[in-house]
Amino acid sequence: MRYGEELTFDYYSITTSDVEWRAAVCLCGMTSCRGSFLAYATQEDLQQVLNQNFGPVSRYASLLRACADKKPTTEDALTLSRHGIKQAILGATPPNWMTKYAADVLRFVEFERKALPCALLRPRNGVSTEYTFSGADMDARCVMEQRIQSMVCCFSMIHRVLLGQTTRDEATGGDRKPLRPIAPRQALTLLWARLSKVPRLLEAHLLRVSDKTPEGKLLRTKRGKWAAGRVRGVWTDVRCGVRWLCVAGEVEALLAAVDAVVGEEPASMAAVREAFAKVRRVLAQYQHLSYSKAR
Repeated sequence: MRYGEELTFDYYSITTSDVEWRAAVCLCGMTSCRGSFLAYATQEDLQQVLNQNFGPVSRYASLLRACADKKPTTEDALTLSRHGIKQAILGATPPNWMTKYAADVLRFVEFERKALPCALLRPRNGVSTEYTFSGADMDARCVMEQRIQSMVCCFSMIHRVLLGQTTRDEATGGDRKPLRPIAPRQALTLLWARLSKVPRLLEAHLLRVSDKTPEGKLLRTKRGKWAAGRVRGVWTDVRCGVRWLCVAGEVEALLAAVDAVVGEEPASMAAVREAFAKVRRVLAQYQHLSYSKAR
């Protein structure tokens, strides 16, 4: 370095805006410059290894494994040490689940660092890639750095939150964990309890009206049938009331269709999944309804 020479540092700033990314042209003039001082975080080809190998279900499974009653291993400690993850991020005495989960996430990051260059060089949909090996390797390194930076921020915030909470589980005497394993039947019962609330939620939010409006004078009887109450002798009020009565009829049909699915608790998780799928299909048929229209 010469005296007075400008020193630069790549902070690997990230954006999710395509417009901002295209406008962030670097004017340094260096032949080794990648051309932009921003990285596009939602670029699909950079997420392919993550999507294929460590999707949401895999991440939840990793967290659940970390919540098992096992202490961090020597391998976990070495993994954290390789990336400089220490007390400043996890705290002086982090819970075991936090240490194990951080190490597991870092192991995937290391795997992605090795696998992503090859994935970027492979043709996609029969079209050859414009990547060179050096370019693919540089992008894979940047992705790894971005993952670690995001992870550091995340676990630092978790540490700050845990400082204000009781970290000991009074029931078991161990660390409080974000997830715990449960029996299959218990999981089935919990899921079915959530699904059983859907008809009442629909009724509460689609049919909530004010008594001061013409629509509000169309009251629901105890039997769940719809009856027209007294309406002021103004055509606007009558027209508005009739229109709302038609919407209310559609909502009543929607509730009946959902109630037909949500009956007795099924005996298997496969039946629960099928029930959820049926409810989604029913809701798709009535997606034109909204709270504003119901009003």
